[in-house]
Amino acid sequence: MAATAPTFAAHGTASFCAPAKIKVLLVPASPLEHAEFEKWASFVRNFDCLRLRDVPRAKSNVYPSSPLYQQGEVHVSFTTTYDPAHAYLAPLKMHKQVLGVLGLTTYDARTPACSQELPHVAGHLRSAHPNALVHRVFAFDVDPSDEDARASAGDGDLGVASEEPASDFQPPPTHTPGFSGRRDGGLFVFPAVRRDAKDVRFYLRTQLAEFVGALLDQLDTLVGALEGTPLETPRETLTDTVSPAIRAAMNKSATNVWGRGHTPLDAPPLPPRHTQAASTPPPGAASKVFGALSKRRTSATPTPAALPATGPLGSARHTKVRGDLALLSGDLWGALELYDALLTVSNRERALAGGQDAVWFASALEGWAVARMLVARLGGAAHSEAPCLAFTLHHAKDKDKDKDKEVREPIIPALAWKDIAEAYALALTIYAKCLAPPQVQLEAQRSVTSDTPRDYTPPLVHASACLAYARFLLAVWASGGWNGEAFDQMLFGGTPPALVASGARHTELSANSGVYRDEIARAACTALTPALRTLPATDQIATLGAVAKLLGLVGYRRRLAHVVRLLDGMVSTLLARSFRARVQTPGRAPSLETLLHEALRLRVATTDTHLDVGYELAGMHDTANPALVLGLLACDTYGIDLLTSPLLHVPSTHILERARRRVVSEQYGPLLESIVGAEAPAARTLLPAFAQSAEATRTAKPPFGWTSLQVQLLKDLVVQSEAVADYVSMAFFATLLLRDFQGVLGAEEHVALLDGLRRVLPRASTSAPGLALRYWGPKQLLVALEVAPLPAHRRTVRRTRASFDPSPPEHGAPLPAGMQNPFFWNTGRAAKPADTPTLVAGEPCEVQVTLRNPLGVPLRIEALALHCTGVETVTPPVRTLVPPHSVQTLPLRVTPCAAGHLAVEGCSVTLWGTAPEVHRVARATPLGVAAPASKATGLEARPTVAALTRAAQAAAAGDARVWQGSDVDAALAAAAMPPPPACDVVRAMPLLHATLPTLGRTALTLLEGEVATLPLTLTNASDATIAFVRFELDDDLQAPIRAAIADGNLLAGDVHELEWQLLYQPVLAVGCDARTLELAPRASCTVPLHVRAKAQCAWASVRVCYGNPAPEDTTLVLRTLLLPIPMSVRPSVECLPLGFAAVDTHSAEHLAAQLAHTDKVTLGPSFLLRLDLRNASERWLDVVVDAQAAPDVALRMERSVLPHTTVRMHVPMAKQTLATTALQAPIPKLSPRQFVVARTPLSDEMQAACNAQFWLRNALLDSVRVAWKEPHTEHHGDVSLRSQWPSIDDVRIFSQPKVRIDLHLAQPAVTREALVEVVATLTNRTETPLQLRLHLVPTAGARLEEERAEAFAAGQVLFADGSESAAVHPSPLAPNAVAEVRKTLCFLSSGTFALHATAQVIPDTPDAPATVFVSTPLPVHVP
Repeated sequence: MAATAPTFAAHGTASFCAPAKIKVLLVPASPLEHAEFEKWASFVRNFDCLRLRDVPRAKSNVYPSSPLYQQGEVHVSFTTTYDPAHAYLAPLKMHKQVLGVLGLTTYDARTPACSQELPHVAGHLRSAHPNALVHRVFAFDVDPSDEDARASAGDGDLGVASEEPASDFQPPPTHTPGFSGRRDGGLFVFPAVRRDAKDVRFYLRTQLAEFVGALLDQLDTLVGALEGTPLETPRETLTDTVSPAIRAAMNKSATNVWGRGHTPLDAPPLPPRHTQAASTPPPGAASKVFGALSKRRTSATPTPAALPATGPLGSARHTKVRGDLALLSGDLWGALELYDALLTVSNRERALAGGQDAVWFASALEGWAVARMLVARLGGAAHSEAPCLAFTLHHAKDKDKDKDKEVREPIIPALAWKDIAEAYALALTIYAKCLAPPQVQLEAQRSVTSDTPRDYTPPLVHASACLAYARFLLAVWASGGWNGEAFDQMLFGGTPPALVASGARHTELSANSGVYRDEIARAACTALTPALRTLPATDQIATLGAVAKLLGLVGYRRRLAHVVRLLDGMVSTLLARSFRARVQTPGRAPSLETLLHEALRLRVATTDTHLDVGYELAGMHDTANPALVLGLLACDTYGIDLLTSPLLHVPSTHILERARRRVVSEQYGPLLESIVGAEAPAARTLLPAFAQSAEATRTAKPPFGWTSLQVQLLKDLVVQSEAVADYVSMAFFATLLLRDFQGVLGAEEHVALLDGLRRVLPRASTSAPGLALRYWGPKQLLVALEVAPLPAHRRTVRRTRASFDPSPPEHGAPLPAGMQNPFFWNTGRAAKPADTPTLVAGEPCEVQVTLRNPLGVPLRIEALALHCTGVETVTPPVRTLVPPHSVQTLPLRVTPCAAGHLAVEGCSVTLWGTAPEVHRVARATPLGVAAPASKATGLEARPTVAALTRAAQAAAAGDARVWQGSDVDAALAAAAMPPPPACDVVRAMPLLHATLPTLGRTALTLLEGEVATLPLTLTNASDATIAFVRFELDDDLQAPIRAAIADGNLLAGDVHELEWQLLYQPVLAVGCDARTLELAPRASCTVPLHVRAKAQCAWASVRVCYGNPAPEDTTLVLRTLLLPIPMSVRPSVECLPLGFAAVDTHSAEHLAAQLAHTDKVTLGPSFLLRLDLRNASERWLDVVVDAQAAPDVALRMERSVLPHTTVRMHVPMAKQTLATTALQAPIPKLSPRQFVVARTPLSDEMQAACNAQFWLRNALLDSVRVAWKEPHTEHHGDVSLRSQWPSIDDVRIFSQPKVRIDLHLAQPAVTREALVEVVATLTNRTETPLQLRLHLVPTAGARLEEERAEAFAAGQVLFADGSESAAVHPSPLAPNAVAEVRKTLCFLSSGTFALHATAQVIPDTPDAPATVFVSTPLPVHVP
């Protein structure tokens, strides 16, 4: 292998389009740090696709007017290492060769090495890599101040140094395998002073295109020189690379194949040689091409006049090479034409028969498939105008057809990939048929000559073709068909997007693409032939690794396990060879320093200079087995985390610890220095801090590497450590296996590892005192952490003092009953609960900890305690056992000792043999949000690299705690863990007990309207004084009432009634002022609690808010105590709708006198109130009606009502009289915080009528009170009349009109056909003068209809003055003035008549509406 600088994609990313990529080697042109080289190499790798029109060519077959010239691309594959042994594949596989070498370095003209030695580096590159065609050096001038130095190297922008003398460039010998040709190149100096690197990108874009153009020109010249020379099928002699065991197995298989008549390693019989020239085989298969080319240049042998069509001198092989050149040059049209010229039916039949050019024909099929895919990727005119897009070999099925006749049919774009798949399948069939048996591969190279009619497929070519075909199918399958995503996957390689998919997803991908998983797996497994074992170990590992990756992507686990076992065997063989070679090496035992340097091959200088021979004499050297050190390096290469040590207190002198530090310094030191700087303190302290970081160990790591290979490697290292009796190493590798691969270990393996550690750890402690295991349990042991809220009677709330002390009502209105205003006092129920509970100093609280054990064995935790920050706490530890494959939740207790903030960050977990380690809850990923895909590849994709990069970036940002190494865990936890919720801890608070001793455990049973008083006992159970006590009262009727008010679809009167119910008739009321309550320590008091029974009320509650805040505190921290009061309200007496009837004054006063038990009562204008009272209970109840019939007349009525019966009671009452201003007053709002806007707008007249109705109803309800009582008991209550709303017509009956009209006859007797005088007395009860006009309307008796009665009376009653109307004088009638109007009538017939008087108010303007007032009818009987 060529010793070149390591990189994360050293051999380049494997892809389907590898035959179309020019391989260019990147090497450091001078001693550079790894990070510095990677920095400049990353800029170069960005230009892996160059536009065809940007690549300058001396001669090109693509015309500028062609669409391909505008759309085409030239692809480059940059590598940093290669295998020179693959040179034997030339020229069959030109893309396998390194065609260009590019040296990268920095430039400083002030340094003698730059000015004197750099111009000669290109010559050294030619000597080191003679098979490449172009060798150049790109130097980046990073010093912007040295203009003279930059000018001496060239011009200021792109300095090109003079090329080396011709004597420095000696051509390599002609027998050197691989490509060689014209030596051009030199030193190119780039200015690289811009921070955004725009200058570097600009010059690289130009120079790389020129570099590739020069390379292609030389390759074109070389391929043209191959005309007329024999092109042999490449083949490598593999005798030296095969172990004796494999060789014996192959001999045995060969004996079975060829029979006993031949020796095992003899080749099959060859045809006779016809020419003398072929009697002497060429020195090597790869050198045939170049040997013939050099002879062509030096000798004058004439070219044959006519070349054969097949064979080494045939035109088919040369056409295939020219097609490969066109494919590398980006001339896809030319490549398709050249390949298509070879894809004939006759050539196919010859290849399937194993004749000459079979391998070349199969390779042409590969080239056609790649060119066909690239043309499809370009699309547009480059695709529509491209020639030879159809695969013609599958059309000629009829033997009668001409086999060389081409049949062209239209291609469906979505199914174009099937032509490529068929071409590749045919190529694999030919490769497999021509694959030589193992004994032929082991035979000397003389078995293949120019006259051999059979071409044998090189095993590496066959394996590469199988993998390329599998990658092609995988790209189509994972992308869901023939689309742009599939094109990018085939071109750039890597892992497809559908890396992890379920069975349903696999089925969906297969349905969309037409490719099935078994096809991909079958193509990959085709590479596993017996001939694969004849390849070198590196090629075997590369092939097996690629097959394993493909099988893992498609989910074939059993095949994957088989391939991984083969891979493990290959790696184990290499390790065994190294162990045997180390044991068989004679001589004096080397020192520890020599062991480290020879085993690790590290370039960093050691800092462990304090070791001497004394350690070796003390037995230290006995356990310093270099195989363990090599195994440690293999662990890091395979992706096992060595950055964090699995053990604590390992002696720094131990060989394994020193090797681990050396490996970590080599692998991660340059990365760390590139981020924080080589002189930063973090560059020296961050790596040791990571070794002891618990968070770095438990950080969720994506899968990296082959798990089964890693597990087997660690198991082998444990066995090796046991063989050398190194107990510290045994504990190291066993803990590493237990820590990082617990998910793949079985229960028996877990038990065996734990038992072994229990035996090994005490023995290891003898040589390493204080040795302890790091936490080896599940990484995500802690699933959830929740601070349980305090019990209800111990919780705290924060309230403002203003919410408990509302402002006094306006205009001296009385306060609500018991100071319990629900609009002020119940605001706490709508408060949003806090996210984290508030704790109290000195009082314990519980934290619910959820643990998950994914292992197959029980997890015994020796000590589990909470880890808190903030105030001082007391956290007692507990022991627990988590069953296998289970989730367990257990409570842990924490007691804060002082006020402040408390954050419960996680749990401290102690397992057997481990030190305590803090676990935190991982941050949850949002649903539907995928984790960000890492763009890193190779060893850079290791999880430890990402973790170290995050910490280094934090250190570079100036976080001193990180670079000092003291807070690496906090830096990682901040990125992976959510910030723990901080709980407020308040000072110690008192504790109150509240009881209702008379309530008991049953519901409070009351009749509707009954009021009961319960004693509420408050007891201070603490040693602190309770200076603040308030009550919040609630019931199940308040919420519907508030909702109805907030709805806004109510009239103002309805809103007032609901507010009145809440404020003045609540279900609960406290009988004292809570502001005067204060409880001394251990003291008690009793507070009366009034309970009013309301219908449909099922419960009520009393919430006591108490505490001991300071007088100046505006925000109070209080505790609350809730006392529920279940209620059972039975029905009592209910009032049916009220009735109102007009009655004359005399009858009303007579009835009132009887009810008042007096001789005479003066009521004035009156009405009769009808009360229908129904006893809805099961008891005999007495109903009492108290009415204020007039200001000085009080009436009382009492009746007994049987159960479920109704009694009707009539109460005579004086009509309600209110001033006009009182009637028009707006309806008040009882709550200053309640604003209600009705959704139904009312006109002014309707609003005035509603206001008058409201005030008259209030006056009526204030005059009447209905109560009930149970005989012989003390139970009594009120019957609510608040639900009664008289109609507008009812209001006119029981209220005094604004203009009162009284009618009476001047003489007591009325006779027929005699004149009678009617006197109408009008009284103005308004506050404004009125112009009135009286109308007198007679009607007949009630037996006639109203219209007929009025018409009949109009004919039987005559007015003396001839008019029914008369003006009222004085006019206008002053307020409170009285006027009389006299009218003379004559009744023409006898009967019963009624006289109706109406007073019309004459408006001031003609357009104003008229107002009419109606009197009570005056009955007149005419005999």
